[in-house]
Amino acid sequence: MRKNLWLKYCLYILALNIVVFSKEYVTGKLEFYYKSTWGADGSYLLLTTVLFAFNLVIGIFLGLGHFIGEIKKNGKWKINFPKIVLVGLPSLFFSLTYHIACINIPYVQSILLRYTKLGMNFVPVFQIIAGYVVITCLYKYCGISEDVEQD
Repeated sequence: MRKNLWLKYCLYILALNIVVFSKEYVTGKLEFYYKSTWGADGSYLLLTTVLFAFNLVIGIFLGLGHFIGEIKKNGKWKINFPKIVLVGLPSLFFSLTYHIACINIPYVQSILLRYTKLGMNFVPVFQIIAGYVVITCLYKYCGISEDVEQD
């Protein structure tokens, strides 16, 4: 049993490293492409979308243990709506900061981009949180008590 845990966590960290290093490799290539096209709008949107997708995958990957545990349980699938509304939606909003800033509304651009220029790179953190919330808001309800609290 103990050796299985060591192997499980070694494979888990290996897969997580593959995802993170793949993200960095793709990011480097896309940034080169973005700079070589003199900052064309389409390449910027592609760059931010790919980064968004990779960070969501990292968040989903971090919550995969919870999801696998839920798959093994018996019961009906349910969704933790308070978690989605109170954590997921704000995280999704802030994780789409660069996409929303592409909207040609000066007020929106000035508000959102002000925070990105402060040196705080909060957008990837919220993207990872959004991915984590997506995978961990799903749980199986076994029918014992309706007031079972989920994390």
